[in-house]
Amino acid sequence: MVTPIKSKHRIFFHDFGAYQFLFSLTKELAETHEKVTHAYVELLSVSRNAETADSGRESNYRQLPVEMDGDYQAVKYSFPKRFSLERAYGRKLAEAIRRERPSIVISSNAPTHVQSLMQKAANDVGAKFVFWVQDLYGEAVASVLTSKFSIAGAAAGMFFKQWERRLILKSDHIVVISEAFREPIRSMGCLEDSMTTVENWADLERYPVRAQENEWSRQQGLAGKFCFMYSGTMGLKHNPELLLELAKVYRDNEHVRVVVIAEGPGADFLQEQASVLDLGGTLIVLPFQPIEVVQDVLATSSVLIATLHPDAGHYCVPSKVLSYLCAGRPLLLAMPFSNPAAQITQDARAGFCCEPDDLESFLEHADCLLNQSDGAMGANARKYAEAHFDVRDISTRVNVFLN
Repeated sequence: MVTPIKSKHRIFFHDFGAYQFLFSLTKELAETHEKVTHAYVELLSVSRNAETADSGRESNYRQLPVEMDGDYQAVKYSFPKRFSLERAYGRKLAEAIRRERPSIVISSNAPTHVQSLMQKAANDVGAKFVFWVQDLYGEAVASVLTSKFSIAGAAAGMFFKQWERRLILKSDHIVVISEAFREPIRSMGCLEDSMTTVENWADLERYPVRAQENEWSRQQGLAGKFCFMYSGTMGLKHNPELLLELAKVYRDNEHVRVVVIAEGPGADFLQEQASVLDLGGTLIVLPFQPIEVVQDVLATSSVLIATLHPDAGHYCVPSKVLSYLCAGRPLLLAMPFSNPAAQITQDARAGFCCEPDDLESFLEHADCLLNQSDGAMGANARKYAEAHFDVRDISTRVNVFLN
């Protein structure tokens, strides 16, 4: 076997979300670069970062968990307190960059104030800065603050949008996860040749197609049931009412369960309503599950559900949908048709999509999936994942703009 020649680049890669698919990329990049450090926030109790300990595979590859001071989960929905903790976290990242002196800094999923501190640190050590746009954070903040604080919120939101614009224009390269992001970034003044589209993916090996009846499904009393399943964070941009209405429809059907594996305000709401409306037999709300059972959790599903609030649909691409595709189950999405995840699902014929406020269509599609039995949509989902989620091909595309 021929050992790949290492490039001269020392890469400092940061992902605020600690998404597993990005770890697969940085491990691949370590095959062809002098050094790769993958930094991430050490606070998400989600299964996303539970496998991040495997950092000894390559001597030039290191994973760097960075602590978030304070109880971040407790203040997550208080913007001023959250801002303070995130800024302190950004200072720690900046210190790490100055200490390691990379030649390239790549940052994904980070709030604007974290990106700002990292970009300055990169400039201080003479490193190129690559802004990996997962969400248009400024637009997201503007939407949330305007809805909560009206005129004052809109003014604060505009400040964040302009701040993000300045950071993007000062970056050496921009990565966008969808062609849909190109136009708003071009409108900021960014040149076309400074952008590269790298669609998100999921780890095929981590999400194999497995049998519905398994140890986890038996432990949860779900073996032999038709399970509509939602898995992931349920925060401000999601619509838990859809899942509640779905459970109401099937409350008298012993064969059907609505399984919600989530944390956040939406999950708390559903847990409360399940008790108040006596839906405990149909609506099952569970916390995030350990990483070692995630494969069986998704396999237990008959249909996998993802939702987005209408205001969130144009700036958020739910990564859970990509994991769903790997699992080989049909998808039921309630999100704007313009959302890239919705477009993928429809183009691949991997499930149904409706607008997020269209309850009637959502329930009609659910009933259709309950009564169909050919498995074609699930097979199409896996087929799409196998055709698009090869991390070696993705790392090759990334190396084009790094070298």
